[in-house]
Amino acid sequence: MKPYLLFSARQTSSRVAQKLIRPLMGADCLFSIYLRRLKRLLATGWFCDGAVALCPADKHLWTMAEQAGAPVLERDLASIEKGAPLNVIFGVLKSVEADNVLWVNACQPFLPDSRIFTASQHPRCTAYTTRSFVPVETPSSEVRSDKFKTRVYANSFHGFARRELLSSGQYWPNEKPELVPVPPAQCIDADEELDMEIIAALMRYRLSGEVNLSW
Repeated sequence: MKPYLLFSARQTSSRVAQKLIRPLMGADCLFSIYLRRLKRLLATGWFCDGAVALCPADKHLWTMAEQAGAPVLERDLASIEKGAPLNVIFGVLKSVEADNVLWVNACQPFLPDSRIFTASQHPRCTAYTTRSFVPVETPSSEVRSDKFKTRVYANSFHGFARRELLSSGQYWPNEKPELVPVPPAQCIDADEELDMEIIAALMRYRLSGEVNLSW
């Protein structure tokens, strides 16, 4: 059964102010890229339906979604408060009839659609990437950047059963999710100010054709 494609956004951010609507390159911003992705993915017929969940209080985001012609699910104020439990954050899903949901992060603009299509084939899934870390306890003779590789959650997307999440407040209360790999270059996340600078710089380079990032 095809999953429901859920996008979500809120205007406030505790770490990076107004990150979704901050200009990255010309008039483009993370949220405009996100809206184009939503419309593009829904047009494929790969999903049963989908929308971006927004609170009317986030007027700028709401207006942008309307102007883009993107489908919107109205979420309440409680769902955008910091620290809200998952079944409150995703309370908007009470109005959705689909059994399975695939949520996609708004802050990873280089995530390819192909990764999302792969994730959609698993009712319960999440993304991981690989990082190289060297513990300080390691003898100096063994310190090499490629010696230790660790898998870490990438937070690119989560696939989950709608009713399970709403009743438990957890993504996967009864079984472990399928782990879908995402290369580090594809899951650069706008978590800090430096991340925003990196994303903006990479977008400029990709547009100019000065470098080929092979993404």
